[in-house]
Amino acid sequence: MAHDAQVRTVERVERAIAENAFDTYALICGVNALATLGEAEKAKQWAQRVKAIDPEDPSVDYNIACAMATLGETDEALDVLEDCMPRVNAIVFYHWMKQDTDLDSLRDLPRFHTIMQDIEARALALKAKTGDSPAPETEQ
Repeated sequence: MAHDAQVRTVERVERAIAENAFDTYALICGVNALATLGEAEKAKQWAQRVKAIDPEDPSVDYNIACAMATLGETDEALDVLEDCMPRVNAIVFYHWMKQDTDLDSLRDLPRFHTIMQDIEARALALKAKTGDSPAPETEQ
């Protein structure tokens, strides 16, 4: 069932980018669908394509990191995360990354722990600066 959904996603993305080759949202959806299907080379080609269109968007980078983690490209996923984390909203991304199952293959790695510690520290500093009260933590 999930396989069929990913195949349909890729088909829809191909139609969307045929109409607008610069549709980064469609492309990044395709990258993640291709990664889930195990189509590593095509996923990497599309990732390069979307990066060429919008090289500074941290959301694009984050989604590429998720795709690389899905493909088992651990070092590449961590490299991309390390590169994009300084450009993200630390509060939003910290909470998102704690729950994102696409990153599960990275969770036991020291580099991932360091990334999470850094973004948590930035999130806490930002909350302190803006006067936001920390969101209550929930056990997983």
